[in-house]
Formats: sequence, structure tokens, C-alpha cells
Amino acid sequence: MIRTQVQLTEQQHVRLRALAAERGSSVSRLVREGVDNVLAQIELGAHSDRTKRAIAAAGRFHSGRSDVARRHDDYLVTAYETSEE
Repeated sequence: MIRTQVQLTEQQHVRLRALAAERGSSVSRLVREGVDNVLAQIELGAHSDRTKRAIAAAGRFHSGRSDVARRHDDYLVTAYETSEE
């Protein structure tokens, strides 16, 4: 672990100490959990950008077939068998 110094307001410190005592944890552990949560939210934001791009791509490619919704399994099997040859 790397030691670092963080400045908190008095109210933040009081609330963190109370929460740490309630959970039987330490203030340091709560701060690390908070940092992990912020980093996870940032990563989720990156994933949501990828999701938006994927959704935008949906429907942009047309097979020319009108029955894909009903027969997609048949088409996938045929494509898979063709790719193995």
C-alpha cells in the first residue's frame, strides 16, 4: 500500500469515523472503498460509450432477407458450417 495524505472537512471526518465504528472498519478502508467506487463509475462510463456505439451500429447492416427474425438460428447454423469448410 502507498501512504497518502487527504484533507477532509470536519463533517466528513466525523461522519467517516462514525461509519467506520458502526461497520467495525477503519476510516482508511472506507476511503479506499470510496476510491474504488469512483474508479468503477468511470470504467462503467467507458463501457456505456461502447454500448452506445454498439446500439448505434445495430440495424445499419442489411442482409436483404425479410425473414431473419424468424429464421436467425438457421442462418447462423449455415454460416457456422460454411466457415468451417
